[in-house]
Amino acid sequence: MVPSGYVLRWLHDGQMEEFAFESQAFHPTAPSSEGPIYFELVKNGASTTMTFDPATRQVARAALPPPVTTEGSVISPDGKWMAFESMQTGHKQIWLRDAVTGKTEVVTGGDCNNSSPAWEGSRTLIFASDCGRGLGLPVLYRASLRSE
Repeated sequence: MVPSGYVLRWLHDGQMEEFAFESQAFHPTAPSSEGPIYFELVKNGASTTMTFDPATRQVARAALPPPVTTEGSVISPDGKWMAFESMQTGHKQIWLRDAVTGKTEVVTGGDCNNSSPAWEGSRTLIFASDCGRGLGLPVLYRASLRSE
């Protein structure tokens, strides 16, 4: 994060190159050293998985979510969803990203922190939450997701 917005910084060949965004750039991850680099771009409350190709220096919408999960994220057993942690609404919450459309939706809420999602089958999430407890003193909760 810089005063003018968010940047993706790429250190290569002894130099630092910056790519600026008029929105928020989160969770960069690179499945291999050759690229591409996947990251989450959030603008006006909408999240989009993007790719940056170091060879062409092009940024584009990702056709699919990254093949590896980012820290705090897990892919459902059926491969249809990625559950991930994000603080984009203030407190840490659990979100879902549709693997086909890239559409995201928040699963948890409240003035508390929800973290560490894990799948129980493909329609139930287990996660830690300090809601209704002391900050940093989580317990486990189970959330059944609606059927599509």
